[in-house]
Amino acid sequence: MFPDHDIFDAPDFQGTKFTNSRTAVIFHNDFLLHDTGNHPENAKRLVVIKDALERENFGDSINWIEPDLCSEDDLFRCHTRAQVERIRLANQKSIENDGRLVHLDSDTPVSAGTFNAAKRAVGASCKAIDLILEENFQNVWALVRPPGHHATSERSMGFCIFNNVACAAEYARAKHGLKRIMIVDIDLHHGNGTQDIFYSDPGILYSSIHQSYHFPGTGHIDEIGSSDGKGYTVNFPVLAGSGNGEFAIYGRQIIAPIASQYLPQLLIVSFGIDAHVMDPLGALQVSTEYFAKMVTLFRAIASDLGIGIFFALEGGYSLSALSETMVECMHASVADYFDPGSLPMPYRPSPVSQDTFDRLVSALSGYWRL
Repeated sequence: MFPDHDIFDAPDFQGTKFTNSRTAVIFHNDFLLHDTGNHPENAKRLVVIKDALERENFGDSINWIEPDLCSEDDLFRCHTRAQVERIRLANQKSIENDGRLVHLDSDTPVSAGTFNAAKRAVGASCKAIDLILEENFQNVWALVRPPGHHATSERSMGFCIFNNVACAAEYARAKHGLKRIMIVDIDLHHGNGTQDIFYSDPGILYSSIHQSYHFPGTGHIDEIGSSDGKGYTVNFPVLAGSGNGEFAIYGRQIIAPIASQYLPQLLIVSFGIDAHVMDPLGALQVSTEYFAKMVTLFRAIASDLGIGIFFALEGGYSLSALSETMVECMHASVADYFDPGSLPMPYRPSPVSQDTFDRLVSALSGYWRL
């Protein structure tokens, strides 16, 4: 399966061409008003990204777009009315107490600006879908906060208020009639909320690479979905110290072949940058270069399928890693020429990584050819 030389037996993309590099970046100042105090998930994260992208001067290669607030219907497709009301009441309590933070749990604060920021983040995610499906953008980035992938249908947790990518996927089905959507999560943490929302749903294929034995403690190999959704949840947990090589395996040997069989009509990426080697909250060792290579891979998969990609910002808590990684990823996003050498390249994995992959192949046998 993994030879000593640099060859995969999965799709090699030798015939791939980039015919559309239209790229949009969605941002709004409301995202900065979600005040989290002395917390790793804070407004500086977006400030440094936006400043870095503007300094790089991408010019007409990027279309900057401001989103509207989402409708409550956009929330209720994924979240209970009780959950939305809890956020509203916590937000109101903060306003009445001069902006003092109200904690939903020890990790998840709400401030006077949180409810609008969270609704704007979902609105940005829905706008991304419209830009792809109505305006022919191939790549749309939503620089949003609060992040979303830990939020379940009933609980906001893990820095997350509403599940941005889940709401976007349901919006794509409700407004645009899509039948097959693939969500790929490369955040260091497992997206338990996204998995939970779609666990029995074959119309949304959710897959994650994440650090094992880390928050929130979910995302095991044997979590493959339930009922009609069996086989449509794909988890690749990797040990602390893993890095570029494991990401290459995940992208080339898992995501690419599954996408070629599932034939999604839209690719959504929960784009966390906390797997970066400089991130203070995790212990994966992914380089800036490899995040950009993963963007190139996602573009190659999408180009071959003739679909667009929505990249939603999730985690990432090193300000320098955030700024330099987003610049390199944006270069990969706007590139109009496909170079197979820019893809994540294979390596011979450690025995532990080989065993993890083999166990995943076994868990998914009968569902996907890996």
